[in-house]
Amino acid sequence: MEIYLIRHTQPKIPEGVCYGRADLTLEESFEEELEKLNPKIPATFDRLISSPAKRCKTLAQKISPGRYEADERLWEMDFGEWELKRWSDIPRQQSDPWIKDFVHQRPPLGENFLEVQQRVIHFWEELLSSTASPTMPKAKKERLSGRSNQSLPEELKIQKLEKVGVVFHGGPIRALLAHLLEIPLKNAFRIQIDYGSVCLLELKDSFVKLKGLNT
Repeated sequence: MEIYLIRHTQPKIPEGVCYGRADLTLEESFEEELEKLNPKIPATFDRLISSPAKRCKTLAQKISPGRYEADERLWEMDFGEWELKRWSDIPRQQSDPWIKDFVHQRPPLGENFLEVQQRVIHFWEELLSSTASPTMPKAKKERLSGRSNQSLPEELKIQKLEKVGVVFHGGPIRALLAHLLEIPLKNAFRIQIDYGSVCLLELKDSFVKLKGLNT
């Protein structure tokens, strides 16, 4: 199975402004960016999942009109009280500790990067469980997800899928890749993930291979 991790295209927001959970629209260049993205992904997906953010659902709707689902666990990091503030306006006594340890430190009323990774891993493990081969031994399925197929909602039970797309954000994509590649989470932002880029994963016999990065 191939899994395409797709970052949304350029959001409409001034440079230097902090955003994560803020529900932004996309730049007027969206259609041009979409034209560049289309050759990197299949013409159709067996399943397409999107962050609930408007900037992701707009792209998902273009990729697969009316045939995608939204998942709350795919949201970008929540910056709490910092949302839509200029980084230069955030008090240094708040931002400096976060910059030094964003994995564990939280913005006021926000979340840290470890919490982002935990929810994305939960999404990933459930995705694996729902798309595992019906012939896979029960013990292996439970190691993948911690949940047997019988405990999953009906719509998430085992499916035979070849191509799955996930439309979400730079932070969660990096957090997931750090987990899969066993990279320390503090180094996740060394992975370049551009707007409108694709990372391609291949899943075979429960082994995940990175076949394309930031294409």
